[in-house]
Amino acid sequence: MKPAVHHAVYLRPLNIIFFLALLIFIVIAVSVSVYPENSFDRFIRTQTHPLADQDRLPFWIRLTFFGSFEFLFPAYVIFILIVIWQRKVRFGLSIAGVAIGGFLSVQLLKQLFQRHRPPTPLIPNVIDYSFPSGHSTSSLIFCAVLSYTLWHSNVPRPLRIAGMGLLILLTVSIGLSRIVLALHYPTDVMAGFCIGTLWSIVWYRYVQNKI
Repeated sequence: MKPAVHHAVYLRPLNIIFFLALLIFIVIAVSVSVYPENSFDRFIRTQTHPLADQDRLPFWIRLTFFGSFEFLFPAYVIFILIVIWQRKVRFGLSIAGVAIGGFLSVQLLKQLFQRHRPPTPLIPNVIDYSFPSGHSTSSLIFCAVLSYTLWHSNVPRPLRIAGMGLLILLTVSIGLSRIVLALHYPTDVMAGFCIGTLWSIVWYRYVQNKI
């Protein structure tokens, strides 16, 4: 198979995932606008409530930190500086671009929807709007960037696959922590993952075509 044809075949599933993520986000956004308090969110929160017992609470608090601005900002800075030091300036700038784009899009959507957070959060002084989850968006983008970098490294294939699996697990776990800690509704987290998926695919397409 010619490289160009192989490239097109490889990107076809990404196009499907892109439009599927966009469709899911639109459905969630419309649903949240019409029914801010809905049975789906109540059901998922009921199922995850037992995970928030006192013994496991410190674990969830530590886990949710990995999706925070306080962790991701220095992590991005260090990672981008390493990439630039390796003389991959455009690649480093593209990472900065997707990180900033994801962050700004979430802040814009929060102001647009102005959905209030769950009434009984387990971490105090979280006062901004709830929809969509910034932790979910940002952690997915960051782990997608790390996965891409890992996959194109010289690390043995089994370790690359294992590493990517752990990054996927970390992303999902961060999203779950936001629900368990009652900082977000499940639909906030799902919407955040959708936005992170959209930005990650756009970034991937740019990197494949331009860098």
